[in-house]
Order: sequence, then structure tokens, then C-alpha cells
Amino acid sequence: MEGGITTNRNDNQDDIDGDGNLDDDLVAGEEDESKTGTSTATGTSTATNEDKRKDTEGQKENLSGIEDEGEDDKEDPWAPNTDPYVLLIDDIVCDVYIEDEGGKVNLNTVSDESKDMFIDLLISKGIEEEDADVITDSIIDWTDKDDWHHINGAESPYYESLPEPYEAKNAKFDSIEELRLVKGVSSEVYESIRLFITVFGEGDKINLNFADKEVLTSIPEINDEIADAILEHIEKHGQINSEEELKVILSSPGLKTKDIPIKEILEFITLETQDTVTVRSVCALSVDGKDSDEKFHQYRIIVEINDDSKRILAVYAD
Repeated sequence: MEGGITTNRNDNQDDIDGDGNLDDDLVAGEEDESKTGTSTATGTSTATNEDKRKDTEGQKENLSGIEDEGEDDKEDPWAPNTDPYVLLIDDIVCDVYIEDEGGKVNLNTVSDESKDMFIDLLISKGIEEEDADVITDSIIDWTDKDDWHHINGAESPYYESLPEPYEAKNAKFDSIEELRLVKGVSSEVYESIRLFITVFGEGDKINLNFADKEVLTSIPEINDEIADAILEHIEKHGQINSEEELKVILSSPGLKTKDIPIKEILEFITLETQDTVTVRSVCALSVDGKDSDEKFHQYRIIVEINDDSKRILAVYAD
């Protein structure tokens, strides 16, 4: 797989072992020292780059600020959080986010019952409704075990008629890149939705705390105004911790949308995190030795978290 990251840490070879497992020290850090600012799922910290550089001075050789604490006093450094760790990577100030994969739409759970959500996601990215229907039906046909295709979908006879023939998989997606094999999915379509989809984790509900606006508005009964209210609340106050808190947000007198069917929304969302996360960095560019306000995503790593190990599932260089 192309792309990757490098650091100048002397011990960076210990961060990933021979089985692709990550060391907790890679992301561990004291709460007051290594986390700064607030953000949405795709936002950036409000602190200046110079402030971050001062806060992270001395962390380059030792990112594990909690290693001497008692076991019961440790905060789980792998817990998904809307606040970033602020790290120095090769003298570049980076916000490192740990986000729940449950905030994305899982290709393996797209079904006849939930297809409207995926169609709405495609439409939100500028894809025509007719094309969105073809793509969604074809995704369902790709993962189901039968050879009967949906009205707008495709099974093996279609794929076998292509210049470079292959069969429909009739099984779950193993990677999001596999979506490029599905009828109707051009490179442009794939690029427009790749940040909002996943194949990892279980369950078909969206984690409200880590969903981008495009994903939120694909949930039935959530329009732009409601999505903005949810994202604004998370940015100002942190994660939503209960259904009651969500109900308070949706009952705000400032919302023009009235009589919001909260019960229906709850059928499609969750506040529980999964055991798979995205570790994502947003780094500051340096121009002529000075930090720039321009940001770039350096890497995204999909990690499965178990009680005694962390396993890398995918790596993307952006």
C-alpha cells in the first residue's frame, strides 16, 4: 500500500510490532499537556501553531506522559474523542484525532431497508438520483449471496460482460477500495464519498458524535439545520452523552424545524463507540520556516482495538 508517515523518534520502531500492532505510547499523553482546543469530527484545534509547539516541546522523544500513573488513574488514550492530541512530528505541529468508525456509513450494512440513507449520501455529494439508485442497488447485489439482481443493480452476468470480466463477490466488502468494482462507481464517485464510508465494525447505526454533516443529513428526518445544531453543540460542549441531551438539542427554540420526530431519528443513530477507530492527523504547513494557517491531512490509520492489542487494518496517505 502506498503512502505512510515517518518520525524522528528514536523509539518509533517499537510503536508497530511485527504483527502490525500499535504500541499505546504512540498516542498516550497527559490530558492537560497533549490535548488542546475543540473540534468537530473534521475540524481543527483553535489554538495557534506557536501555542501548540510550546505545549508539545519535549514530547518528541517521549509521548507517553501517563506511563508512570497507576493503572486505575489512566485515561484510555485510544478512546475516540472530538478533542485532538497535539503532537510534534518531524518538527511539524499536528492535531491527531481518534475517531470512531461508527460515524461513517458501513457498506456492508447497506440493505433494502436502509438504502435510502446511502442514496441521500450520494445525492449530497452531487451524484444524480438515478445514478445513486444504480450504485446503491449494485452494492446490495455485491454483498448478498444470491444471483438475483435488483431493478437497478447488477450480478455476475453484468460484470462478466465487461472488457475485463470478473464475478460479483456475493460477500462482504473487505476494503472501501473494493467499491470501485461495483457497477456505477467511477473514480469521481469513489473520491467524493471515500471519507464517509467504512467496511469495518459492526452494527448499522451511525455514531452521532463522529459523523460528518454529509452522513448526518443522510439519516432520515435530519435536515441541514438539525445537522448544524448537532455539530455546533459537539464543537462547543463535546460529545453528546445521552438521548436526553440530544432531545434538549433538538427541542431548542432556536431551531426553525419544528415537531422533529426524535423517536424515528433514534432508530438510526447511536452514542456508543465501536472497537475500530480512525487515527487522523491534521498538520500545519511550514513556509520559509514559519507556520502557515493552511492545513493538510498527513495520514489516516484504521485501527482495531482489542483488550490486549491494537491491529492496523488500513493506512491511507492523504
